[in-house]
Amino acid sequence: MIYTIRRVASVLITNDDGINSAALRALVCSFVSNDWDVFVAAPREEQSGVGRSIGLRKDLSCDEIDLSGCRAWAIGGTPSDCVNLALGNLLPDKPNLVVSGINWGLNITIPIILSSGTVGGAIEGFCWGITSMALSQGLPDQNERYLQHRIDYLSHDELMKSIKISADIAVEIAMKLVGKEVVELHSINFPCPVRSSASVEKTRLSDITLNKNSDFKVYGSLYEPAGDKFIFKLPADDFDGSNSAEGSDISCLAKGNISDSLIDLKRLCAF
Repeated sequence: MIYTIRRVASVLITNDDGINSAALRALVCSFVSNDWDVFVAAPREEQSGVGRSIGLRKDLSCDEIDLSGCRAWAIGGTPSDCVNLALGNLLPDKPNLVVSGINWGLNITIPIILSSGTVGGAIEGFCWGITSMALSQGLPDQNERYLQHRIDYLSHDELMKSIKISADIAVEIAMKLVGKEVVELHSINFPCPVRSSASVEKTRLSDITLNKNSDFKVYGSLYEPAGDKFIFKLPADDFDGSNSAEGSDISCLAKGNISDSLIDLKRLCAF
């Protein structure tokens, strides 16, 4: 007698930190171990901060690589390129879900998600009519996310433990989304450290002013002087939760819970 293995569902995974990211590998492992049919199409190199940009004037390299438990491709493009190429040319069928992440560092508030390559990859999946999730992991010091050479992620035990827990919780959330008829776009952020018992809260994206002199409520300068150059840095007091409204992504994370913001692209807000 021949037995057919029945998969729970199929998922396309991408990220903006690159195909070799340990956080992506942890996510893949969690989906595979929970009997999902997994495909990976991720940038060959890091693509942080590229938003939803595409390689308009270049050819994309695409090489299938060995990644245990799934088919995987390393692509010389952005997260949006990866998802578009995979859905249009590489996958045998339309997946049930597109997941982008897990990103090193939070992707919270309206200004930040607009420039996030991780969120950009999820948006591309959503534009194909597929429910999509962007997953992001808080770091021990969120501001350090913008000076990545100061953190050796793999040697930080608490962070790596959080990544594993976040990956497992992400699969649980994915299971609940697969059964829905409506197509949704989620930005999900995990605190550091994250507890297995942490609650998943439905949140909205915070409105923040990154420049105190800006008249536009949700935007401002992302850079500050550093000698004869300028560096990307966010003021820590904007992200500590002390000035955040209840129900916002920042407020949720400040309590040690997991933020799940449903993004409405038409209004650039979340419910």
